[in-house]
Amino acid sequence: MTGRIAAALAIGLAWLAGATPAQALKSETQNGIPVVTGGVGVPETQELHRMRFRHTLRVTTANARTGKYLSDCRIVVATQAGRVLVDATPEGPMLLAKLPAGYYWLRATCNGRTQERVVLVVPEKYDTDSVFYWD
Repeated sequence: MTGRIAAALAIGLAWLAGATPAQALKSETQNGIPVVTGGVGVPETQELHRMRFRHTLRVTTANARTGKYLSDCRIVVATQAGRVLVDATPEGPMLLAKLPAGYYWLRATCNGRTQERVVLVVPEKYDTDSVFYWD
């Protein structure tokens, strides 16, 4: 009985947060790199925050003025030599990837505008967090 009440409560909270039980984070492997994307609604965002410590890179897209998350932005992660490892367009504002140590090019494209930067991933020390903002 308690389990059913907890399940009903979880479904109700997900519905109130704008998520449905059918919505789920997208997990895949691209070029040997585990990738998780999503972040639509409170439950998905919370789950991604819990998962970030199992990944070495987190990329988030947001509006510069409001701070609101942006979805459907293309994220490309490439080696310094230009080899594309991850190319994804998350339905939510976050992408997590488990990359080995090294420097990587990040390119984020949203609403027809592109930003690029280089990040250093050092898994033994910390997880790398990169936020792209657009007006």
